[in-house]
Amino acid sequence: MKESEFIKQNKKRWNDFENELKSNRFNPQRVADHYIKIVDDLSYARTHYPNRLIRSYLNGVSQILSLRIYKTQKGLWQGIKQFWKTDLPLIMFNARKELLISFLIFVLAVAVGAFSNWSDPEFVRFIISDSYVDMTLENIEKGDPMGVYKDEEMASMFFRITLNNIMVSAYVFLLGMVFGIGTIGALVYNGIMLGAFQQFFFAHDLGIESLLTVWQHGTIEISCIIIAGAAGLALSNGILFPGTYSRIDAFRISGRKGLMMMLGLMPLLVYSGFIEAVITRLTDVHWAIRLGSILGSLFFVIFYFIWYPHRIAKNKVLDEELKINLQPLITSGFDHTRPVSNAVISGEGINRFQKNRKAILTSGFVSIVLLTLYITLDASIFRFGSDLHWREYALAEDFLVIGSNLKVFVINLVLLFAALLASTLALRGTFDPSTGKPTPIPWWFLGLSAIVVAMLTTNIWSALAIPLWLPLSSLYIQSSFDPTNKGQNLIAHTIHLFRGGWRAVMMLSLAISILCGLVLYMNDQFILPLVAEGIYRFIPSEDFSSSTFLIILSSILVLSLYFVAVSFVSTCLGLSYFGIKENTTATNLLQSIDNQFDISVQFSSKRNILNKSKIS
Repeated sequence: MKESEFIKQNKKRWNDFENELKSNRFNPQRVADHYIKIVDDLSYARTHYPNRLIRSYLNGVSQILSLRIYKTQKGLWQGIKQFWKTDLPLIMFNARKELLISFLIFVLAVAVGAFSNWSDPEFVRFIISDSYVDMTLENIEKGDPMGVYKDEEMASMFFRITLNNIMVSAYVFLLGMVFGIGTIGALVYNGIMLGAFQQFFFAHDLGIESLLTVWQHGTIEISCIIIAGAAGLALSNGILFPGTYSRIDAFRISGRKGLMMMLGLMPLLVYSGFIEAVITRLTDVHWAIRLGSILGSLFFVIFYFIWYPHRIAKNKVLDEELKINLQPLITSGFDHTRPVSNAVISGEGINRFQKNRKAILTSGFVSIVLLTLYITLDASIFRFGSDLHWREYALAEDFLVIGSNLKVFVINLVLLFAALLASTLALRGTFDPSTGKPTPIPWWFLGLSAIVVAMLTTNIWSALAIPLWLPLSSLYIQSSFDPTNKGQNLIAHTIHLFRGGWRAVMMLSLAISILCGLVLYMNDQFILPLVAEGIYRFIPSEDFSSSTFLIILSSILVLSLYFVAVSFVSTCLGLSYFGIKENTTATNLLQSIDNQFDISVQFSSKRNILNKSKIS
């Protein structure tokens, strides 16, 4: 190719590179892509135009790009500072409409709760509980109406309250996946409960005392619930209104935005738990100090989550900044030839589910329907709900540690096989390059893996081995689909890869398992009890259909979540195979160097200059 043609062909791309270099706002992934393309162009120019200016020009651009990449690398503390100083405020500004809607819903619910309890003093017993109201009335008679905050040792109270605050906020956020209806319902419920609770104290002439005591921790705690509601509404917004994005990409973007907002709440929830466990119990402190504490917390919330985001947004090109932080995961580039982050692996896992959704949904639907029918016909396998001792419904924990219950073992076995099959379908390559036929599924191994996991769930101690077995199982399945492994001992190959990358795969397994476990826990502790309350409120308890309907609905919920959790964890672990293989063997790196420099022609042995163990 003539030099003029080479320049003409690439001039526009080089101009784009230069314009992005001049800007202080850029996408790190794009800079890395630019660098690779520029180096390729430079190699071509060095070969064909060694004495021309185009070689000098490209050499200069590559040097600038190289400096930009290394200069902009951030350490841990710089990343944390960037998150609190810029990223989170920009996210809050972007979600300002959702925050306003969440606030208005909550305030309206508080008004409804206060009015309901004013109209019917017994309403507070319905919305909170008889035991709590009776305990509070006893404390009022003793002359210590806020004694509930003094009945427990500080440390245990701190951990209990902090965990509860985190779970409630996560509950409000995750319910956004139910098209926003769940988040709105959670906001309404918490708002009504707060309104009835406060009116209850006003009715006993203790309104001011309750405000000065409860709102020392309540200012932060309630603000976190409202912000979690905004995160949940933002999550649902991506599902309901994808705009120009595909629905799955819009869900990814809204999910990342909501998760960043929830991450920003964690320190506040811990602080709120500390205040409630340690400070709130000091009811003898002068009212001015308590009022100052409340106003200080309120000032911080308004400053950091409302005023400061508006100020930051004025000094930033908001769309460009948010594109960096909230770009669809699909654009982050899952690459079989190089290690990628866990976030990219998770995004690719969702992509694989989307591409194979028909086959995956079929396997899940058939197994869940059959198991639900089996459970409905024999409901004796169910535990009794703790708060609903006369109502039966399925709990996820019934499937996680099953003991000697043979019936649940069979259910686990069938569901695990279906989940591992779904994961295998997501991991499988379309065709075997050597035959041109669909890649065969290792059925025998799927059955073996399902049996192993089902057996591990029979005891709480053996269940601890599941996070170790699933990575090995998933890596083996993906190894069986790798055409370069034909003729190898796949078991030895899998163990070799696991030994070389066990840290990365265990961290991925732990992170996703905790997230899935949190969803299952939320379902057990919050969603199912609410579903049970709703069913028995609208369907007479004497009617057999109410119990049957609850068993069917709870079974579908638990089995579906269990199926999705196992299959998604296994898929992501299988996708980590490529990065672990590259870290362990550097196969693609060696091939890239070989292609670039033609080492095989210049040297008789590559091992003399490239030692694989050193590269890896």
